[in-house]
Amino acid sequence: MTKVAVITGANRGLGFATARRLGQSGVHVIVGARSLARGEEAADRLRRDGVDAEPLHIDVNSPANVQQAAEQVEQDHGRIDILVNNAGILPEATASNVGPLDLDLLTRTFETNLFGRRRSHESVPAAAA
Repeated sequence: MTKVAVITGANRGLGFATARRLGQSGVHVIVGARSLARGEEAADRLRRDGVDAEPLHIDVNSPANVQQAAEQVEQDHGRIDILVNNAGILPEATASNVGPLDLDLLTRTFETNLFGRRRSHESVPAAAA
């Protein structure tokens, strides 16, 4: 039975590289992205490389969207064997302000990088988590 992997933030960078590597090892890769269009583009590139891939709209900052995405994968595949919580942001790295760290930027970073990962993890059935 082919394993099913969901990778958040898989449309570029480390997430894309992880999707490619898992796909090359025979795993069905679900390319999670905040932008469905970007997820579709990434899945298309992976398919051209011979990877069994499909896009998934998932915004880890939206509890409702995370739940909807998990339900969609469950409906389409019956399970999630591998979850790679890769989605993350670092807006403070590009902030022009050289003074004290902007609390709004820090809050957005924690919302995505910490709480978003937790939401994704909690949406996966216990057997895969």
